[in-house]
Amino acid sequence: MEVTSRILSDLERSIRASSDEREIALLRAERALHLARRGGESQSNARQEIDVLRKKNLSWGSPELSAWCHLAEGMLQLTVGNYARAADSIERARAVAASVSDRRSQSWAVTLQAFLSYVRGDIDDVNEKVRCVFDWIVDADPLAVARAKMLVGQILHYAGRYESARQWYAESRSLAMSRGDDGFASALLFNVASHHVCSLRHQYFRGANIHEFARLVSLAVDSVKNYDDHARISSQSAFSSTLQASIYIFMQKFEEAEVLLRSSEDKADEGGLSKMRSIYLVDLAYCRLKMGMIEDAVAVATPAENAISDVEHPENAAYTRDRLAEFYLDLGYNERSIALHDVATSDWRRYEHEQGLAVDSLRRWRII
Repeated sequence: MEVTSRILSDLERSIRASSDEREIALLRAERALHLARRGGESQSNARQEIDVLRKKNLSWGSPELSAWCHLAEGMLQLTVGNYARAADSIERARAVAASVSDRRSQSWAVTLQAFLSYVRGDIDDVNEKVRCVFDWIVDADPLAVARAKMLVGQILHYAGRYESARQWYAESRSLAMSRGDDGFASALLFNVASHHVCSLRHQYFRGANIHEFARLVSLAVDSVKNYDDHARISSQSAFSSTLQASIYIFMQKFEEAEVLLRSSEDKADEGGLSKMRSIYLVDLAYCRLKMGMIEDAVAVATPAENAISDVEHPENAAYTRDRLAEFYLDLGYNERSIALHDVATSDWRRYEHEQGLAVDSLRRWRII
């Protein structure tokens, strides 16, 4: 059964019921923002809507409409992974919204900026912006508040405090579901599954028995794809495929993982995926090694190591180096394996240190 987006249906009903042309334009801009998040054909519809509304606004000069159009444009760019252009559009939306004290669009802009800070790993900036949205809570858009709460859940989850994260996830989901926002449900499912996969990688290379955990994480990853299929949301497809590939590797289903990783190769430099390029490449090399494709595996291993950068999230660098250590150990390069494992151990320690800093930041900004 296909899921119907209630928020889009409600906006469409409001558009039909209104006789005020400017109110209709604002509702259409808000609808474009939600369409932009869905991927596929919905994004084309959002683009057309934004273009039409901007032409109308040339004669109106409405700052409110301008802010919502900038937000919708920023969401389009976020969804396709063009974070630099997204940041520019969102900053414009925030500035315009602030000029007329439009807290609804302003809260959306600040929440999206917080997300971009999260992608960069700037947890202090995330929490500063989340605190700002919470301080506006009476006038902020409930869906912006929902996203701010989800970010707090993500930070706690990143810090290894899943039980605390669950409360924030539940509150954010309740807010979003009260508006029938299936795009948010998709994002929440994906982010929870993504953090579970990250935790799985951490536990595996710290020597934990992860067999049962891997099975549960696999169910979480499946839920992302199943929900998006029902809701006709395609914006998470590349990310979901790589998460599933990670699970297949832990379940030693190397051929299945290799197919998914190969299909995502052309997107490895896009947006959020680019931050994890080293992981996807090392997983691809490891799969091919286990499949007996030695030359192909070695050809990918070096680019995987080269993809690690100083701005790489420490858990990504740690995982890549530890997986490479396994890779070279299987090939009999013991010294190379030991050297990589030693550096990976240092990366894992840095990751654990940053987990503590993340919690300290949440306390400093009076969020927990």
